Amino acid sequence: MTTRDDSSRLPTRIVLILALCGGFGPFAVDAYMPGMVDIANEFGVQASTAQLPLTGFLLALGLGQLVLGPLSDQVGRRRIMLIGLAGATLASILCAVAPTIWILITARILQGAFGAAGVVLSKAIVADLATGADMAKAFSLLMSVQSLAPIIAPIVGGILV
Repeated sequence: MTTRDDSSRLPTRIVLILALCGGFGPFAVDAYMPGMVDIANEFGVQASTAQLPLTGFLLALGLGQLVLGPLSDQVGRRRIMLIGLAGATLASILCAVAPTIWILITARILQGAFGAAGVVLSKAIVADLATGADMAKAFSLLMSVQSLAPIIAPIVGGILV
C-alpha cells in the first residue's frame, strides 16, 4: 500500500487564482468585440483601424508566451507572473483612458505582452506543483474555469459598452 503525499496537492484556491490569470487573454479578446463599432466611432477611424488593437493584442499575447515561458524557467515563475499581472493591470488602465487610437493600440499590445504571463505560467505552475491524479484534477479545474472566459466576456463587454 502506498501512502499519499499531500505536499504535492495543489489547493483549489490556488488553482482558481491561476485559472483567472490564465483566462485573462481569452477574456480580453472577447470583451473587446462588442465595442468595436463604438471604438471606431469614438476615435473617428475606419473599422479596419479599430481592429488593430485586437490584432496587436493577439500578436503580443502569442509572442509573449514564447518569450515568458522560457524566461520563467531561468528567473522563476513567481517574479514573471507578478510582473505580468502588474503590467497587464497598468496597460488595462491605459486602454480605458486612451485619448487616441494609437495609444489604444500601444496599450493593447502591452496588455497582450504582459497578459501572456498568466496564460503560459498558469499551466506551468500547475505542472510544477502537482503530480499524478492531483495534477489531472488541477488541470481539469484550470481548464473548466478558463473555458468560461470566452463565454462571459462578450456579455461583460456588452454591458460596459
